[in-house]
Amino acid sequence: MPTPLRDDVSFDSATTCETQLSKTGLTAHERNSGKAVPSRATLHDIGCGVTHKRIICWKRYADGKCSDQVARETYHTVEAVDRYLGQFDRVRHCRIQGMTPAETAYA
Repeated sequence: MPTPLRDDVSFDSATTCETQLSKTGLTAHERNSGKAVPSRATLHDIGCGVTHKRIICWKRYADGKCSDQVARETYHTVEAVDRYLGQFDRVRHCRIQGMTPAETAYA
C-alpha cells in the first residue's frame, strides 16, 4: 500500500530499509522547510544529523540574517548564537590560513 513518504521518495525496496527511507524523507523535509525536526540527535546534538549549529551558521551566512533573528528562529539565546558563529569564524580563519585540523583544534 503506498504511503505519502513512499510516494514522495523513490527507492529500491531490495536495497533500502525502512530506517534509511525514514532518514531520507526526514532529511529532505528538513532541507525543503529549513527547519530541524526535533529528534534525539538534534535535541542532544549527537549523531550524524543536521545540528543546530549548522542551521545557525547557515541562517547567518547564507541567508544573511542577524543574530537576533537567528536566535528567535532557532529558539536559542543571542549569546549562544554569537558563540557558535564565533567558533565557526575561528575554524574558518584557521582553515584559510592553511592550518591542519589538529592545529585548528588548539588555535
